[in-house]
Amino acid sequence: MCVTLFGITILGYTLGITHGCAEVQTLPEKAELPKPPIVSEFWGEVRETTDPDPDDPDRAIVYTFVDPQTKLKRDAAQTCGNGMPDTRIDDDRLLVHIQQTRFDRAKDFSVICKDPPKIS
Repeated sequence: MCVTLFGITILGYTLGITHGCAEVQTLPEKAELPKPPIVSEFWGEVRETTDPDPDDPDRAIVYTFVDPQTKLKRDAAQTCGNGMPDTRIDDDRLLVHIQQTRFDRAKDFSVICKDPPKIS
């Protein structure tokens, strides 16, 4: 399909002449669905944490931990609000419960929160 517009100049204002054509492309018969993310959990040794921001409603804290598989330092966000992150002490080391979400080659780490106490 082609479209043509003609232009004129009146009192110093110009409407341009434009001519363009568009081609219609066929879509592939079957689109591939993206692979679902792979979610796993593990305990990482805490190396450092940031201070919670009092202006942030989630009171987010970033934990720097050691990935037990790669032995590399990683960062994970904790958004437990007024709750607490799931932590434990093992051999005098503070460990935090981490959820890893893998999208193909990309990885995302987040801190798992403890379940709030039940009120009866």
